[in-house]
Amino acid sequence: MVVLFGWDDPEQSDDQLVARFQAAVGKIDPKYKNAQIEIWRQNTLLSFILVYPSLALKINGRARARFDTHLAWSNQEQMRTIFVAGKAQSTVIEGIKNQLRGGDSC
Repeated sequence: MVVLFGWDDPEQSDDQLVARFQAAVGKIDPKYKNAQIEIWRQNTLLSFILVYPSLALKINGRARARFDTHLAWSNQEQMRTIFVAGKAQSTVIEGIKNQLRGGDSC
């Protein structure tokens, strides 16, 4: 597998790149001239990483930022206590739910 960082030449098809890599490694050792090579470009890696926000934050060097992902936040000790709403809180929560489910406004 070849991962291309910092170069994404749209003029080169993946088949052309595979042939170039096969030729290059074939010069090092002829047994590799027909090596099975798969090309992954930056946008391919990005599409894999973006579905995992925690991983994306870690790769970007922002894992220790002043915020947490939902999963990290929900695992904190103070978030694991049982919430018991009072009557006034329940009324406000029900109103918010109705607005969000209403669909008649933004």
